[in-house]
Amino acid sequence: LSTALFVFFLAAVMFFIANVGISWFVKFFLIVLPLFALMILTEEYRIQRILSFLYPEKDPLGASYQVNAALTALSEGGFWGKGLGNGVRKIAGIPEVQSDFIFAVWGEEMGFLGVLFYFLLLTVFTLKAVSVSLKAGTRFACFLGLGCAFIIFFQSLMNCGVIVRFFPSTGVPLPFFSSGGSSLLVTLSVCGFILNVSRKKADGGVSNV
Repeated sequence: LSTALFVFFLAAVMFFIANVGISWFVKFFLIVLPLFALMILTEEYRIQRILSFLYPEKDPLGASYQVNAALTALSEGGFWGKGLGNGVRKIAGIPEVQSDFIFAVWGEEMGFLGVLFYFLLLTVFTLKAVSVSLKAGTRFACFLGLGCAFIIFFQSLMNCGVIVRFFPSTGVPLPFFSSGGSSLLVTLSVCGFILNVSRKKADGGVSNV
């Protein structure tokens, strides 16, 4: 479910960037949305995940416990945070805190300022990657760089959105932060693609192709 939702948003953005006609957008949504609904309705745990997102008060110690604990950690961080390494919720308060919910620990230990700093870094990274991609020598390199930039951007937003209950729990890791060798490998590979695109800049950018 999480991967499908992520790919859906990314594909929609890439279609928009590629200036695909409105008819293609309509066809895309008509095909994908029913399939997406079917994926949810055919698995009981997916239905429960959506219900726990819509009605978190019905099972605060069960399906909604993880997100509630993450929100508590964020609120306890306050403005300045408890200090790096001084958070207590990571010890036993939040299940799977080392992967999907690592941002809650960051918010608890670094506070509101730390959260702002993270989003500042994410914004700078994304804008720089977009700038590099728009100066690429070919349309393929341009779209590749933009796609890689938005992979990092959207994945980060989805992970943080789960923490503040803006999205249902998805299982999407936080790039550069979450534990897991495969996640880090994919993230660094995406950064490698962006760096490769930056080496292929042309003076006129994609407009000369």
